[in-house]
Amino acid sequence: MIQEEDQVGGGSVPTQLLATYAVAVTPKHGSVDALEAAMRLRDRPVIGRIAHDRYLLDARTLREDEFACIVQALSETAL
Repeated sequence: MIQEEDQVGGGSVPTQLLATYAVAVTPKHGSVDALEAAMRLRDRPVIGRIAHDRYLLDARTLREDEFACIVQALSETAL
């Protein structure tokens, strides 16, 4: 977990930032772009963003009932 700033409305108001926390993942092998694409292309897509050469999942957008699915997706997709 890292402290992060995110744009309001997915970037529709780029000058307004929200303080947040994010799960930050750095792939052991492969690129962060490949990890992001693989997560997005899953049967149940996991949508994150790339910043600071890491794949980020914003904690304010995650629901507790999704945690197990996200962990499974990351372990199956780990590059």
